[in-house]
Amino acid sequence: MWIVGWITFVVVLRICAPPPEELIHSEPDSLLPPKAPNNQAFEFLVKTFPLSAARSQIIVVCYRPTGLTSADRSYMARLAKAIVQENERNVAEIGEKYAWRVRSPDLQPFLARKLLSADNQVGLIIVNLPVNFITMKAKQAVDAVERLARSDRPEGLAVEFSGSAGVGRDYSSGAKKALDRTMWVTVVAVMVILAVVYRAPLGALVPLVSIGLSVFGAFQVLSLLAQAGWPVSSIEKMFTVVLLFGAGTDYALFWIARYREERLSRIDAVTAASRTMKAVGPAIVASAGTIIFGLAMMMAADFVLSRNAGKVLGLVLALALAASLTLVPAMVVLIGNRLFWPGHFKSRGVIGQRQIWTRLAAIVVARPGRVLLIGFAAMAVPIWTAVRMEFRYDTIAELPPGASSSRGAEMAEDHFPPGEAFATTIVVRHPALADAKLATKLAEQLTADLCAVEDITDVRSLTEPLGLDRRVREQGRMLRLVAATRIAGEYLGDNPPAMRIEFVTKHQPFVEEAFRTITHARQIADQVSDRVLGGKAEILACGLTPYMIDIRDYSTADHKRVTVLVISVILLIVVVLIRDIPLSIFMLAATLMTYLATLGITEWVFVGLLGQDGVDWKAKLFLFVIIVAVGQDYNIFLASRLFQEREHFDEKEATERAIVRTGSIISSCGVIMAATLGSLMASGLKLMEQLGFAMSAGILIDTFLVRPLLIPAFHLLLRRVWKRRSTTRFLARLSSDM
Repeated sequence: MWIVGWITFVVVLRICAPPPEELIHSEPDSLLPPKAPNNQAFEFLVKTFPLSAARSQIIVVCYRPTGLTSADRSYMARLAKAIVQENERNVAEIGEKYAWRVRSPDLQPFLARKLLSADNQVGLIIVNLPVNFITMKAKQAVDAVERLARSDRPEGLAVEFSGSAGVGRDYSSGAKKALDRTMWVTVVAVMVILAVVYRAPLGALVPLVSIGLSVFGAFQVLSLLAQAGWPVSSIEKMFTVVLLFGAGTDYALFWIARYREERLSRIDAVTAASRTMKAVGPAIVASAGTIIFGLAMMMAADFVLSRNAGKVLGLVLALALAASLTLVPAMVVLIGNRLFWPGHFKSRGVIGQRQIWTRLAAIVVARPGRVLLIGFAAMAVPIWTAVRMEFRYDTIAELPPGASSSRGAEMAEDHFPPGEAFATTIVVRHPALADAKLATKLAEQLTADLCAVEDITDVRSLTEPLGLDRRVREQGRMLRLVAATRIAGEYLGDNPPAMRIEFVTKHQPFVEEAFRTITHARQIADQVSDRVLGGKAEILACGLTPYMIDIRDYSTADHKRVTVLVISVILLIVVVLIRDIPLSIFMLAATLMTYLATLGITEWVFVGLLGQDGVDWKAKLFLFVIIVAVGQDYNIFLASRLFQEREHFDEKEATERAIVRTGSIISSCGVIMAATLGSLMASGLKLMEQLGFAMSAGILIDTFLVRPLLIPAFHLLLRRVWKRRSTTRFLARLSSDM
């Protein structure tokens, strides 16, 4: 009945789940909360300076090394017009909210010198989008522009698609390929490890079928959640695959290992399954609870990707838990004595139990203090590296090799000022800007002060509408005379009074140097406005770099908040289960040390050894939640077995038996979890490579150092101290009675 029920459940989910193409409009327009400064700046720009408002941009880069021909210029004019017409169709179907703002040398002739390179080799068409650059909406927009660009393109003209939306499209495409690659690597890794562990086809088949149905059902659940308005990306799907295969297989292995022990007592399959459920069911539920509730704490994050991961990953992981406690027992009982065919229950012991774990347990029991000291010393150096780390925010570095956006960015940078494709807009809002003379004075002073900043290469304002480059500066000043109204409309707003100024830095938008330059520019704008306008003005900044600054600030605050919540909820679960507060605190502290040591080792490998710019900032929070939550799985299984053994043996023998009885199966589970999480390294995306390595390394540290060595050693030392204190109190009480 359980097997039929699961199959029916998955089939119904598949029928009810919508096709992926229907889910695009459930995405958020921004990954930041509405209160974020960048979102507030964008909303104001949409109302006051609509042609300049953009959450992301498509930059069409047209390049001919011998110089753009008249045919090339005609092609650019046709393409700009076609993009406008495509936008009009989108507005008619979707609404003004998703309108594109197109700028080209032909649609805005006064911008021709700004959008055509000095050597006439490169021309740009800029499409401003109202959605975040890593969304399916942005990807669809880039794909649509690319489709239009294929029509009647002159031979020999190179056309690439850059800008933040182009970067996002290439990143999303890479993530989709990474999902497929990760899934296959994960499945193969689990199959190989299960074959080695069980050496029996049916024994290996049970976890595979259970988790396979869970993953398929989870994907349908994700589609239903997306239909209900919960944003779901390829990143969540990748984590769904590796977490369900890793954690789900662990739970199945724990259950089957205890079931095998019960069957060795020569009882029937149903009775053995019942005893197994009583023995390990609570531990499996508690272990899953640490991951589910740990992930759920990410819902407290302001950053949309983290919050969405907290929403969906814990929910789909509950499917793996349900399958391990219902589908796995049902299949095992149905298979009966053939579970370990061609052998039998007694011949299919767990690897290393008689030799490796017996010797290791003896060492821990004999010298717990020395074991604890050596373990702490081994993690001290990478922990010191971790506390001094600086994270990388460069999304361009994440792109697959040969991406169109990378090629386009290189073309633009070779013929325009560095950073031209990622200009930043600052808006000054103040009632005094209704005075045109005062606005002009502010523009002159602010332009001069921003030009004095070494890292700012160009400024465009009311007084320098085309920028500071010598070949366009005079034309810009002429435009102020002959098209004063048009220029004022570009840089001044009247409801409420505001002024816009645009500048370019010499840095890529995602690096710390760009962050510092933008922060300095905002301070300058605040100081100059205060001096010229005679009062504090509201300063808004919009662009890719201000967006990344907000991402950095919110993610840092999220990490602090989520860390406290995750530690609190997991500590509560562990205390309730094992009812030993000092040991519970140590278990969590040891896992936190594992997290820091893993960060340090990841820094050594990817920065020190492979020469990358740094560890991606997104790895920090995901790695913390996974290591702290998953790491408690194995600690809980060890602790629960330890307390079961204490009912029949003294502390030393109970500890030794717990290490031996759980060592092989927990190690097998740890290797499987490390292999599934490590499969992210096959994705081709640098973030996933770093995360896959880090999570795999962290799980292995927890599996082979923290769980079998540090926790039993601490437990023995704790009991020894507790026993001495109890003896002292007893003797003191006895002497007082005498």
